[in-house]
Parts: sequence; structure tokens; C-alpha cells
Amino acid sequence: MRNKLVKLPSDLEEIFYKRINSKIREKNKLLKIFDLTGPKLSLCTAFSNQIFRKFNNGIISFSRNIFLPLTSYCRNNCRYCNFRCEETDELPFMTEQKVRSVLRLAEKYECKEALLTMGEKPEEKYLKVREALKELGDYDSTIEYLFYICNLIIETTSLLPHSNPGVMDTDELKMLKEVNASLGLMLENISPRLMEKEGPHENSPGKNPKFRIQTIENAGKLKIPFTTGILLGIGETEGEIIDSLLKIEEINRKYHHIQEIIIQGYSPKKSDKNLQDSTIKKPYHRVSILKIIKTIIVAKLITDIPIQTPPNLLNSYQAILLTGIDDWGGISPLTPDFINPDLPWPSISEIKNHTEEAGFELKERLPIYPQFINEDFMPAKLRKRILKYVNNDGLVK
Repeated sequence: MRNKLVKLPSDLEEIFYKRINSKIREKNKLLKIFDLTGPKLSLCTAFSNQIFRKFNNGIISFSRNIFLPLTSYCRNNCRYCNFRCEETDELPFMTEQKVRSVLRLAEKYECKEALLTMGEKPEEKYLKVREALKELGDYDSTIEYLFYICNLIIETTSLLPHSNPGVMDTDELKMLKEVNASLGLMLENISPRLMEKEGPHENSPGKNPKFRIQTIENAGKLKIPFTTGILLGIGETEGEIIDSLLKIEEINRKYHHIQEIIIQGYSPKKSDKNLQDSTIKKPYHRVSILKIIKTIIVAKLITDIPIQTPPNLLNSYQAILLTGIDDWGGISPLTPDFINPDLPWPSISEIKNHTEEAGFELKERLPIYPQFINEDFMPAKLRKRILKYVNNDGLVK
């Protein structure tokens, strides 16, 4: 019987043992992970989980947040997007009054993070948006209005803003650094091929990987704790997945500011039955749980940066846990996921039960990761607030 036990191919076994002391950068070896099935894939999952335990002692973190979608107008028109809206008769922005009404409830639910999302630079495309910004307070850009709302949150609540406004230039990053515990921008994918004719980003100037990489790098130069990630199921190849993860790791080696990598599978709306069927070949589709697992394994081989996978986009929490993720991301007890409106958040107690049953410990964090709670990375305006929330380990008391 002993002779029949499954073994990994020697070259794969070698990279897992090598990973204990160093990171893997050989693309040809990493590609082999995507070919694995059955018992060999299970073995790789076990190895990946072992790597995770080496760095994180079996703790899975999450952030208790509220979700504030400032606007769903966007200059980009990604073919797969669930968030962007076309022009309507309604005001394009979430008003200060509406923001305040959500904030009043947030602290009752013990939320620490205010997650602010919006379409990217919609004022470049829509006259209606430009007019609304003038009405709201003579703002020249959506990011100026965002800055005002972040200040409002800081002045009227004990929450910590974390903003995802899309591509930002250096001046915008400097402005938002003052009023955010951290910032975020999904790389999504490094391949310019996705911007070609009929591609998912053909009509999305802000999805040019050159601009997104520039934003992530400039955030590093400014010592801003930064969240980024990749999106699966939008027509990317396995090689492009690896290239994207390698690029994120390369940037972080230089600036040491990336606090997490989100590995997110595209989730079509329930109303689109064709897109829901993962057996149909098409450019944009729901990604299988196995593809997500393999991508997490590859990420664990490439980097030490914590890996996050949003739980509301999964149909198997514990399989993902056993692959070696570090974090569940933001979970809101109050507001829906406006990016994926058909997929409600699981309750925090449900996530806790699943996590503990799999042998891990669930702990709450802030929108700034523990390793960035220091003088170099904390914004002065939020320093006292951040330190008041955390233990010596940087996690929430």
C-alpha cells in the first residue's frame, strides 16, 4: 500500500521545499500548478497551507466595515462590470445626508472601517457628474468630494476610512493619504491584451495596466498602506495570472507597502443565466473553486503578502481556508456588497464557525494591517485612533 501513495512530481516537490526559505519566480514551474488535479492537487493544497501556517500561526483576519458607494458613474465601461450604471434621473452621488444616515448605524454595529468605493473619474465623461460636483460643494473632481467625505467620517465618527477611487495621480494620493488608514486599487491583470478590440477593457482607459501599476508604485513612494489584487474570469490566461502576481510581488519588494492581495473570482449577476453557467466557454464567467484554489497556491509560492478572498463570492469557505488564505477581507453587518449585489455577506458568526471548524482562529483587524501600524505608514490625523483600537499584535482588542 505504501508504494501506492501519491507523490508530487519531483520538480513540484522541489519548489515547495524551496519555498520554505525563498520565493518562487520561475513562471514555467508555476504554470504546472494549474495542470494539477485529484490527489496531486490535494497534496499541493496541503503544502500551501503549511507555508501559510509558517507565516501566520493559523490566524485568519477580517475587517468589520460599512460600504459607502459614493457613485456608480464611471469613465470606464468594463464589459463584465456589475457596479457601473448608465445615466439616470437621480443625483449621481451619495449625498452627505445619506452618508451620515449610514454612519449613525455603523458604530452601533461596532464597525471600524468605512469602505468608500466609486466609479473612476466619472467627471471626465459625464456633464451631469460635473454639474453635481459643483452643486455638492464646488468640487472639481470626484476625489475632491471623496476627500470631504473622508474628513466628515473622521470628524463625526470613530471609523477609519479606506478608499478605492480608481487610478490616482501623485497629488490625489497625497491628498487621500491624510484622511485614509489605507488605500486600494485592484491591478486586475497586467496584460494590455485585455484592452484590445472586443476585450473586457476595450472601453476602459483607467484599466490600462501601465496606469494602475504607476498608481500602486506611487503609493509605495508615499508610504501608503495599499491593497491590490487580481480578478479571475475576465478572459485572462494562466500565464497572465502569474505575470500579474509576479508584478505585484516585484513592486512590493521595492516599496514594502502592499498589505494584501485580493484573489477575486468574477461573479456575474444572477439575472444573466448564460454567464452563471461556468461550463459554457466565454470571455467572462464564474470561476470554478478549483481555479481559485490553484491561483492561491501560486500566489503563496510567489509572495509573503497576505492573501484575501472575499467569502461572499465563494461556495466553499473551508476549501479555501485549507489552501492557505490569510484574510476574509471586509465583512459588513450593515450594508450590502454593492460591487456584487446578488451575493450577500455571510454573517460574522457564520464565518467564525467555518473558520474555527477548519482549525483556524478568526481575529478582527483594522483597514490598516498590523505591520503598517508604525510612524512611517500611519497618517498623523488617524494615529491616535488606530492605536486606541489595537493590541500589541496590531489586531483589534
